[in-house]
Amino acid sequence: MAIAFDAANSGSSAGAQPSLTIATTVTGSNTYGVVMASHDGSQTMNITGVTWNGVAMTNVNNLANVSSNSNTSLWVVANPTTGNVVISVSPNRQLYGITLSYTGANQTGQPDANNTTSDSTSPYTISTTTVSDNDWIICIARGGTTLNAGTNVTARSAPFSTIKAGDTNGPITPAGATTQTWTDSGASAETALLTVALKPVSATPATGAPVPHRLSLLGVGT
Repeated sequence: MAIAFDAANSGSSAGAQPSLTIATTVTGSNTYGVVMASHDGSQTMNITGVTWNGVAMTNVNNLANVSSNSNTSLWVVANPTTGNVVISVSPNRQLYGITLSYTGANQTGQPDANNTTSDSTSPYTISTTTVSDNDWIICIARGGTTLNAGTNVTARSAPFSTIKAGDTNGPITPAGATTQTWTDSGASAETALLTVALKPVSATPATGAPVPHRLSLLGVGT
């Protein structure tokens, strides 16, 4: 079963708040959720937790952005269902969130790979080395001036000019290093880049009619 994009949603808080809630609708089977949680006011990650319809998500990575005095993090969860994503922070911060859901994703052993980097010259570039065949790589960018999807990135949520989310929109095969870029239609500026790679559901061996035992074909034992 191949991975496929399901849905994206986004939101931001009205000033410094203790949490941000984003409504999601998830459909399909073997679903997997990815959330970008970002806050202003500190380069240290102040996110204390993220839940998807009440289920705690796992933090994959986070990265500071010096120029915007912010921190951006990625979170994942297996089998997300329709409901609210709640991003909690302490102390109160201006919050931004993007939720992404996918179908056909393996429910164990995720993520397959991840990476972070900071780049100050457009096109902003990050490379992720996948382990499994047919992964999809989700790429988040925060920074720049006006971000646009570049190489190996299909934009999935574009609510803010300097915070974007996208993915490869297809499987990476064979497994190995894949470069993704975001371009800037304005002046280049420090940009935090974060990725997470999801592997698909394992292929199921084909089945057919049972093969008669060789001795039965010879009339033995009948």
